[in-house]
Amino acid sequence: MRKIGSLSTLLIIVCVSMAAARSARADTVGWTDWTSYTNGATTGSATGSISSLGITLTYSGEVEGYNATTPSWTPSTSYAGGSIANAPPAADGALVLFGAQGATDTVTFSAPVVDPTIAVWSLGEASLPASFDFTASEPFTIEAGGPSSEYGGSSLYVCADNADAVCGEEGNGTIQLDGTFSSITWTNPGYENYYDFTIGAADPPSDPVPEPSSLLQLGVGVLGLAAFSLKRKCLA
Repeated sequence: MRKIGSLSTLLIIVCVSMAAARSARADTVGWTDWTSYTNGATTGSATGSISSLGITLTYSGEVEGYNATTPSWTPSTSYAGGSIANAPPAADGALVLFGAQGATDTVTFSAPVVDPTIAVWSLGEASLPASFDFTASEPFTIEAGGPSSEYGGSSLYVCADNADAVCGEEGNGTIQLDGTFSSITWTNPGYENYYDFTIGAADPPSDPVPEPSSLLQLGVGVLGLAAFSLKRKCLA
């Protein structure tokens, strides 16, 4: 009985190690350098690139403007956390939205992107919440959030009335979409002047952890050796 217990304990250790490895992984994100834009309530556009990945982006939808040096994306703890290792650089700029224009906002990538990230600044006001409403096929996780250096505020949060939307009342933070995407779409149904966003994608991790499949193979091998040892002792 003690041997069986030991095998069960070993299996638990392997599973916990796999979960810990996944949660400890933080990827360096290459953020978009926005290079051109055109204002428009529903027909705005913009282009940019993630040079570290060799990916270009095109955006269509609502554009109120472009911020070249604001937001500062600080403090970094409000935009980097969880699986996101670094906040966007202020020098890359951000697109300005204002919501409630009836537009569908779309970002299209020149190549499929795995788990793209969106940093959002100053979404909504204390008495005037605003949201990014995604589709059901665009599941996301809020990886970081908190006040901004410019206006304070608090973290983004999942909207109470729509699990596919992220809300803010002077909200800031970074979300990560789960999956591989050639494009991302959302709407901004509530008006608030103004809030900014930018898009990023992960570079190869600088300090990679073992992939879950590798950990699983290791765990199976260790369990196999333990079972073989138990069999020998039982036959002795």
